[in-house]
This record gives sequence, structure tokens and C-alpha cells, in this order.
Amino acid sequence: MSRAKPYVKHETLLQKLSQEKKKLRAYNRIESLRKYWSIAFCKAAEISRSVVQHRGITDNEINYIEKNARDALREASGIAGVVILNSRNESEAVKNIVKNVTSLLDKTELFVAHNPVGVESRVHEMVQLLQQKQSNDVLLLGVWGMGGIGKTTIAKAIYNKIGRNFEGRSFLADIREVWGQEAGHVCLQEQLIFDIHKENNTRIHNIESGKVILRERLRSKRILLILDDVNKLQQLNAVWKSRIIITTRDIHLLRGKRVDQVFAMTGMNVDESIELFSWHAFKQASPKEDFIELSRNVVAYAGGLPLALEVLGSYLFDMEVTQWKSVLEKLRKIPNDEVQEKLKISYDGLSDDTEKGIFLDIACFFIGKDVIHILNGCGLFPENGIRVLVERSLVTVDDKNQLGMHDLLRDMGREIIRSKSPMELEERSRLWFHEDVLDVLSKETGTKFIEGLALKLHRTNTKSLCTKAFMNMKKLRLLHLSGVEFVGDFEYLSKDLRCYVGMDFLLPSYQQAFIKEV
Repeated sequence: MSRAKPYVKHETLLQKLSQEKKKLRAYNRIESLRKYWSIAFCKAAEISRSVVQHRGITDNEINYIEKNARDALREASGIAGVVILNSRNESEAVKNIVKNVTSLLDKTELFVAHNPVGVESRVHEMVQLLQQKQSNDVLLLGVWGMGGIGKTTIAKAIYNKIGRNFEGRSFLADIREVWGQEAGHVCLQEQLIFDIHKENNTRIHNIESGKVILRERLRSKRILLILDDVNKLQQLNAVWKSRIIITTRDIHLLRGKRVDQVFAMTGMNVDESIELFSWHAFKQASPKEDFIELSRNVVAYAGGLPLALEVLGSYLFDMEVTQWKSVLEKLRKIPNDEVQEKLKISYDGLSDDTEKGIFLDIACFFIGKDVIHILNGCGLFPENGIRVLVERSLVTVDDKNQLGMHDLLRDMGREIIRSKSPMELEERSRLWFHEDVLDVLSKETGTKFIEGLALKLHRTNTKSLCTKAFMNMKKLRLLHLSGVEFVGDFEYLSKDLRCYVGMDFLLPSYQQAFIKEV
């Protein structure tokens, strides 16, 4: 046995020598890849710059991109080297390295919100909807709601939360706006290819060729695609499918694409509203002691709409109590410009003046009224018009068939009317504010521009007016008067009058024949 020891030692020495030679060869191979790592990093850096240049994004988002790109490169530099046993595989190895570094750079997240109040619970609900189909199946999820309700915010949070589970992901923002620009639809298709393949050399000449290219380039990939602010059906037809989340104000578009699930966005509850508002108004989670009641008044005015809570909170920041009261008083008559502009997008998107007129009539006269009674009794509103307004998130119909509307949408509609004639009351198409109506009727300054008029006074404050006040209202078709006494002949009433609401006096027989009461 003792003779075997030198032999064993010799064998052990040979094994160690062989291992050291393998390590040396591996080391040499790793050293030879240094130049390829440099190439990979350059490509990665180029991609990072392209991301910033390609998208119209905010400063906050650019900061996120820069930070995540640096983190990704730092992480990539710490990855162990790759051993290539065959020199013929070097080019393939470089491709894999570039692919790996690119995937690291794709860790960039979208900026969601400084104060994401209520976001997590809604994201959780949407993730559950997305998981109802097998991971490889195509699934379309629609996120529907009025402007400013937080659809885009929730979609960004979803993108960040589950995007890394896919082979590629893309967030196409502001589609309604981009689509309206020259060659906007082609730009969206090119951006989708860039987001998934990290290539910016693909050129698409028209929307139809873009569909073919997308189908060829994306059909084998499992991707997450978010289409933000869609308002036309052809925008959905211009992209390829996998997991698609669509944010829109128009549920009709979702029905047209037969989406698998629709997530109807609802407003914030009182606690969420107070917290979000407080972060913007006080830079803390709750109101300051002297502003508690005023804050509740603002929150009630906003009606759970995140946009209004953020805008008004930022506007009121650092103001005194007296200034708050002044702002609230003004808001009761004239809405905030920024909120008005955002909400008015839905109104401007209505296809014709008839639908717009229906919306304005409801905003001024018919909130809380029985929709069936109005349709059948008044004869003014085609059923299709009400349906369109409901689909566009402008009007609601409850289980009692009563028309409803968010207070801020109501104020938006009334401001459209007021802004067309801010100084001359008699030239507005509809009058609903009792002081304005009394002014026009008592001074008998009504004109042909007035189509609708509402005045409801308490019986203890009854006013006596002259019927001559209606003489020049040749286009008056909607009338709601209560607690008012008239003196004179009703021959002055417009022949176009088709609907009156709860009037406390009798009309002449010739008008009773064709006027409906609602």
C-alpha cells in the first residue's frame, strides 16, 4: 500500500494541473470578450438616449430613465464573464450579451404620481381581471371612466407592476392627441416596435403596412401593451395583440372590440379624497386644523375626482383662510380653468350639435329626472343621444331610470353656455340661475337666443311677472317655472315651446294641445 502513495500524489498533481489549465483558458476567453462588453455597453447607452429622444416625456420620467439606466449598467458590469469554448460562437455570444444588457435597461419604470393615494387597491383589482385567462392567451382589458378619474395613473401603475413578466412591453400615451397629428398613427406603430425590439431603424410608410409589420414582428412575443386615451376604433385596429389594456372615456369602443373585461373607474371615497387633496394643499396627509371644514367643502365640490383634488389642492396651497373662502365662492359660479379644459374634451368629442344640445339641456334642467318620462313625454331627446352620453361617461342612468351627472360635468356644461356670452344674460341659450332668470324676466330683455329657462322659487317668495317677458323668446322650447305668478296674455309664448316642468299656472288651450309636461 505504501508504494501506491507516490502514484496517487502524481495523479492528484496532474488533476490539479489540468484544472489550472482550464481556468487559464477560461480567463483568456473572458479577457478576449472585453471589447465585446464595450460594444454592448455602447449599444445599451445608445438605446437609453434613444428612449429619451423618442418619447415626449416629463422631467420626472427622464430622471427615472437616467437613474434606472445607470443602475442597469452597474448591474451588468458585475455579471460574471461568459466562457466561449468555440471561437465560432463569439458573434452569437455578443448578440446574447447585447440582449441581456438591453433587458436590464428595460427595467425603466413610468412615473405614476407623487402621492399615489388609492392606486394600490385599484391596481390589485385590475391584476385579478388580467389573470383570468391563461398567460399565453390574448386578453383585452378596458379601463373606462370620465376625464380626470385616474385611468392613466392606474394604467401606469399596472405597467410598472406586471410589465417585467412579459417578453416586451409598451405604453403608448395620449393616443387621442398623437393620432390627430400628421402621421401620428404611423409614429405610434413605430414606437411600439421600438419599445418591444429596442430598434429605431424601422420605418413604416402607412397604417396598413404598419399592421403587417407589427403582425410579423410581434406575433411570436408575449407582450404587455397599454393604449392610453383611445377615442377611435381604428386606433385599436392599428396594433397587434397580446395583453392589452385600453384606457378610454367611451365604452362603445370597448364593446366594438369585444374586450374580455371592462374595469369601470369610480371616484375616490371621502377618506382617499381628503388625503390626496391634503398632500397637494398642505404637503401632508391631513388638513391643518384651521382648514378642516374648508377642506371638506372642497372635497365635496370635487366629487371624488382625482384631477380636481390635485388641481384645487395645488391652487389653494399656502393661501389664507379668507382666500380659500373667496375661491370656493367663485367655484360655485365659474369652474377652475384646468379642470374645465380636461373635462370639456369629452364634450368636444361628441359627433354633432344634437348630442351636445342634449348634454347641455340635461346639465341645466334634467338632472334627477326620469329619463323614460323625458324621452316619451317631452319628445325632445332621441334615445340614441342619451345612449351616446352614457357611453362617453358624461351622463348616468340609475336603476330608477333617473338621469345623473357628476357635479363638475354639470358645471362644465353650464360654463360652456356662460362663456359664450359672459356679460349679456339675454344672449345665453339657457338660463338656470334664479338671479339671472329674474333679471331677464323682470326687465323683459329676453331674446331669440334663449332656448331654455328654469326658475323655481319658494312659495313664500312668490314673484309676479308680466307675460310680455316671453315676447322676444322666439326659440324657447324648454320652460320650468315654479313659485311664479304671471300677469297678461300667454300669446307671447313661443310656438316652439314643447316642454314645461311643474309650472304653477295654466297655459292657454291652444298650447296645451302640443306641450308636454315632465
